[in-house]
Amino acid sequence: MFEGIRFLWHVKRLSSGDSSTRREAAKGLGELGDVRAVEPLIVALKDSDRFVRQTAAVALGRLKDGRAVEPLIAAIKDVDKNVKLLAAQVLAVLGDSRAVDPLIVLLEETDEEPQAAAARALGQLGDQRAAGPLSKALHHRDPKVVSAAADALVQLGSGVVDTVVVLLGHWNMSARFSAAKVLERIGWVPADSASRIQFAIAKGDFNACVQEGLAAIDPLLAEFSKSVGERLSITEGTRSRIAKALGELGDARAIEPLIGALRDSNHYDRAAAVEALVQIGDDRAVGPLTAALKDGDTVMRQTATEALKKWKSPAPLTRVNIAIAIRYFGDCVAEGVVAVEPLIAAFKTEQDETIRNAVATTLVQLGSVSVEPLLAALQDSHKFVREMAAEALGELKDARSVGLLIGMINNADEYTRATAADVLGRIGDAQAVEPLIAALKQSSKLIRWGAAEALGRLKDMRAVDPLLAALKDSDGDVQRQAAIALTRLGDQRGIDVLIQGLQIESLSDWRTLSKGTRQSLEALCAVGWVPPDALSRVRIAISLRRFGDCVQEGAVAADPLIALLRDGGINNKDKVEVIRALAHLGSPSVEPLIALLGNTDGRLVQHAADALGQLGDARAVRPLKSLLVEYGRDYHGESLRFPKKEYVPPFVLWDNRRDVALAMRDALLKLVVSGLTNASTSDLRDVSRLPDSLWVSLYHYDNSRREILRLNDGAPKLDISNLTHPVRHELIRRGEKV
Repeated sequence: MFEGIRFLWHVKRLSSGDSSTRREAAKGLGELGDVRAVEPLIVALKDSDRFVRQTAAVALGRLKDGRAVEPLIAAIKDVDKNVKLLAAQVLAVLGDSRAVDPLIVLLEETDEEPQAAAARALGQLGDQRAAGPLSKALHHRDPKVVSAAADALVQLGSGVVDTVVVLLGHWNMSARFSAAKVLERIGWVPADSASRIQFAIAKGDFNACVQEGLAAIDPLLAEFSKSVGERLSITEGTRSRIAKALGELGDARAIEPLIGALRDSNHYDRAAAVEALVQIGDDRAVGPLTAALKDGDTVMRQTATEALKKWKSPAPLTRVNIAIAIRYFGDCVAEGVVAVEPLIAAFKTEQDETIRNAVATTLVQLGSVSVEPLLAALQDSHKFVREMAAEALGELKDARSVGLLIGMINNADEYTRATAADVLGRIGDAQAVEPLIAALKQSSKLIRWGAAEALGRLKDMRAVDPLLAALKDSDGDVQRQAAIALTRLGDQRGIDVLIQGLQIESLSDWRTLSKGTRQSLEALCAVGWVPPDALSRVRIAISLRRFGDCVQEGAVAADPLIALLRDGGINNKDKVEVIRALAHLGSPSVEPLIALLGNTDGRLVQHAADALGQLGDARAVRPLKSLLVEYGRDYHGESLRFPKKEYVPPFVLWDNRRDVALAMRDALLKLVVSGLTNASTSDLRDVSRLPDSLWVSLYHYDNSRREILRLNDGAPKLDISNLTHPVRHELIRRGEKV
C-alpha cells in the first residue's frame, strides 16, 4: 500500500515546475524498483533539464526493463555528453543487441568520454560486429579511448591479443600502459627478449629492462630521447627512471643522450642524468658536467659538483681538470708535471684572488716539476701571471729562475720589477747581489724599497756600502728598509737608525702599527735588541701581539694590558691572550677580571674564572658564587623571571654554559681549598653553603675536571664542621689540614 502511494507521489512530482524536485522524483522511482515507473522515466529522458535526464537514465538502469532500450538508444544522441555516457552504460547493462550499431556510431564521435563509454559497453555486449570499430579505436588520440577499446577487444574473445600487443608500441605512454595491463590481466607472456623489453617499457618497469642486459639499450634510448612534442606524454619521473636504468647498464651509447638531458627543464631529470653519467664513467661527460657547475639552478650545481668529486678517470689530465673545476687543487699535486699547464691556465682565467693564491700554492707544492713552466710564465703577457710565477719560483728557491728574474728587474712594469727583486731575495742566490745593488739607484721608490729588502735577505756584505748610501734616500720608507737590511746584516749603523726612528713612546697596539714600523721592530728583536726600560718593552710586546712577553715585566704591564681588556675594538681571541697574561700579574688584575664575569661571551668568562682561581684573591669569591648560584637555579629548571629593563644574568647568552660553570666551580674550590689567608670566615662560609645539588650536577658534567690544583702545603687549618658535603669531600680527598 505504502509502495503504491510513494510511486504515485514520485510520478506526480515528475511534473513539478522545479527541476530539483523532478530529479529527486526520478531518483526515487529508480529506487522503488517498480516496473510501472519505466514509462514515466522514459518520458523524463526528454526533460528540458540535463540533470533530470541523467538521473532518469540511471533509474532505468536500475529497473532493467527492455522497454527502455529504444529510448536509451535515442538518448545516446543527446546534446549532453554525460547523458550519452550514462545511456551507453545502461544499454550495456540491459544487454540488448539492438544497441550495438548505435554504440558503434557513438564510438566514432569526437567526444572522448562518451567514446570510451561506448567502447566499454560494446565489450560488455560481446557482439563481434564491434571488433572492427574497436580495432580502429586502438589508434585513437586519447589514451582513455584506446584503453577502453583494448579491454573491449579482450572481452570479445580470441583473435585480439595480437591487436593489443601492437599497442605496446603506441606513441602515447598511457595507451601503452593500458595495453600492457590488459595483456598482463589475461596472462600474456612475451615470447622473446625484445618482446619482454617492449612489455617492460610499456609498463614503466625499467628495472626489468636492466635484467635483459645490453639488448635493452636501444629501446631505452629510443624512449629516453623522445622529441619535445612526444616527451609531453611521458609521466613525471619517467625520464629519471630511464636514466637510472641506463646508468646501471653502463653502456657508452647512452653518453650523448644523457649529456643532452643535462639541459632538461626538470632538475630532477638533470640530476638523474648526472648520476647515470657517473655510473658509466665515460670521460666525454666531464666537459658538460664542468659546464654544469655554472648552471643557474643551485641543485644542479651541487649535483654536478658531487658527481665530479666521485669521478674516477684513468686519464691524469682529466683528473687534473676535474680537481681544478671543483677547486680541489691539492688533488693536482699527485698528478705531477701534467698539472702545471692547466693550473697556470686556471690562474689566468680566475678572477677570485683567493683562488689564484690557492693555485699558486699548489704550483709550489708540485716542486721542481713546475719550475720550467713557471719560468715560461715569467714571459707571459699578463702582468699578474708573471708576478704569480715569480712568487712561486721564490718559494721554490730554484737557481734556474735567477737569470730570468734578474732580467725582470729591468722590465717596463714597475710592480713586476719589484716582484722580481723580492723573489730574488727569497731565493738567496749570490748572482742577484750586483743587479739588486744597481736597482737601489732606479727612479722608482718601489723598486728601491724592494731591492733593499732583498739585499737584507741575501745577507751579502757587498751590499753594506750601497745600503748605507740608501739611508740617505729621498724616500723615508726606502731609508727604513735599508736600515732593516743593515740590521739583518749585523751592522750597528742600521740598528741605530731604526732605534732613532722608532718613537717607542707613541706605540699603542698592533692595530695602529704601520708595516714599516712592525718590520723595524721585528728586525731589532731578531738581533736581540732590548729597550732599556720595562714600559718600552711592554709597549713593543703589545705592538707585536706578544702578550706573554709582558708577564716578565711584572706590575708595570698591568695597566696597558687592562686598557686593552677594556677596549671594545679588540677581538675576543686577543682578549683571551691578555687574560692569560693578567693571571700572572697579581692584585691589579682582579677587578678587571671580575668585571669580565658579566660578559655575554661565555669563553671570555671561562678564561676570566680560570685566571681568578689562579690569582687566589678573596675578592673573586662573592662574584663567582653569586653567578654560579644563578646558573644552578637555571640548570635545575627553577622559574627565573627577568622583567624588561631589569638585570638579566649573562649566562642566558652563553653558548658554552657548562664549561663556564665548571671553570667557576674550579675557581671557587681553588679559593676555598687553598685556604686563603685574606678571606674572611663569612666569605668561606658563603661559598661552602652553595647548594649540594649544584656541586653534584657540576661534578657530573665532566669527572676529569675533579683534578684541580695541587694543594697549598702552607694552607692554614680550616674548620669544616659547617661546610657542605661536596666541599668537605674535596678537602678530605685532597688531604687538606682540617
